[in-house]
Amino acid sequence: MPIDYGDGGTSAVGRIVQVAQDISDSEDSGNETSYTNTGLIDLQFANNLTSGNKVLLQLEFGLGEAYDGAWAQHARFTIYCDTQGQLSDNATTGMVGGWVSGSNSAGSDMQYGFMRMSGSLLYTPTTTTPRYRLYRKRIDASWSMTVGSAHHNNSNYNSGRTILTAMEITA
Repeated sequence: MPIDYGDGGTSAVGRIVQVAQDISDSEDSGNETSYTNTGLIDLQFANNLTSGNKVLLQLEFGLGEAYDGAWAQHARFTIYCDTQGQLSDNATTGMVGGWVSGSNSAGSDMQYGFMRMSGSLLYTPTTTTPRYRLYRKRIDASWSMTVGSAHHNNSNYNSGRTILTAMEITA
């Protein structure tokens, strides 16, 4: 949605030109060790971007995971742009990473654990029509993770939304 500042100006440096947001109440599970599309986020702006402007991406989501006899298993997340690929400073670590905090004594109770995560990225797109998707990967395939819910399959443990907000900012 375009933003009207009332003074007729839309080109002053640092102004937000338009905002787009995708919210998912679904969940995605897997244990792939290469980046895999979650299918939870598919975000585009309503209008083409102005060439040279920047985009600020803000990601919020929750992670659940199964127990596999150890206290933690790292997961990594990144935003992919259909025309630019992975959008992060580090192709290995992605945009944000973490795990559900637990211990060896957590046992099967680990399936009830849930960790909120967030990350942001300011970048200059190479296209005026970017399309964004959330990708995930595990460091070790022995553990399964669930994005958007605790790992338990009871809907009472669906604990949070997956949200990506994108803001076009004049440069």
